[in-house]
Amino acid sequence: MLAGTAERPYVYRQLLPMAANWADRVTPQSIKNLVNARQIGPNYHMFSALQSSPIAMNEQYSFRYLIFYLSTFMFALAATYGMYRVCLEVQVPPPAAVLAPMVLILLLPYIFAVIGFFYDYSELAFMAFAVWITARYRWRWVIPIAALAAWNKESFFFFVPMLYPFMRRRSSRTSSLTGIGLLCFVCGVIYLLLRARFAHNAGVTVYFQTSNHLNYLIHHPRFLLFTTEEAYGLRVPLFFSAIPLALVIWSVARVWKRLATEVRQHAKIAAAINLPLFILFCAPAEARDLSMLYISLLFVIAANLEDWFRSAGLWASEGVQAKQPGT
Repeated sequence: MLAGTAERPYVYRQLLPMAANWADRVTPQSIKNLVNARQIGPNYHMFSALQSSPIAMNEQYSFRYLIFYLSTFMFALAATYGMYRVCLEVQVPPPAAVLAPMVLILLLPYIFAVIGFFYDYSELAFMAFAVWITARYRWRWVIPIAALAAWNKESFFFFVPMLYPFMRRRSSRTSSLTGIGLLCFVCGVIYLLLRARFAHNAGVTVYFQTSNHLNYLIHHPRFLLFTTEEAYGLRVPLFFSAIPLALVIWSVARVWKRLATEVRQHAKIAAAINLPLFILFCAPAEARDLSMLYISLLFVIAANLEDWFRSAGLWASEGVQAKQPGT
């Protein structure tokens, strides 16, 4: 990814690789030497992952790998904050608005148990900020977000229509549809530039996976019932197996009718777009490929947390209040 020699379509996800290469070019060598993974020693745990990789220990790549590590972590924090602002914007009470993003960001390594990539956290951050800015301000302020998001991952093109319910807060139908078209145009231009840049790389534009999904269902049905993967160092049920999926369906069903209209519309558009894309282009059992449903899952988690606060007696009409002694 750093050298630009990775296979398509992965090589198109160039925001962080190009940022790391730029940082490497403009940073004085004296500063890079201070954080060189080979010289700083094994006592700094932040570098333990780098020290386990011979390539990362190579002075040519060490600093850029560190930039990758830090930027991915910062995007995880940014995604958490962006989701918090999204929750507040759709009138989620503050306690649930704080906790729901924390729950989702902690779920991601579990969802990534089969596989995950560095651009998954930045993808979530861009989606969260796009929804927040669209709902809070005008859609034109999302243009730079859309450009960066498409640079990070080309699939943001398909996320743009999911912003429509939030655009309608402040814009007419005509203006909202115009905004969707313009944002898709921006994403398309970025994608075409990256596609032209890496046209001679190995690989293909997209991988068609529908037949793999059918084979997976026919020949490996037990995976849908119960199988495990490792997440957080523990053996846990695969996210795509029966029990976790049943919990997700139950969580959605119990709060669906109480979600705001624009939230339900967003979730319906997300499902209508993401599920077919998943079947067409994504590998079986990779839950991370349903990432366009993350924001919908965030709203579901927030609504369930709100219910939990109420049932636990922690909820008052003006918000969550601490229980008084003896109550």
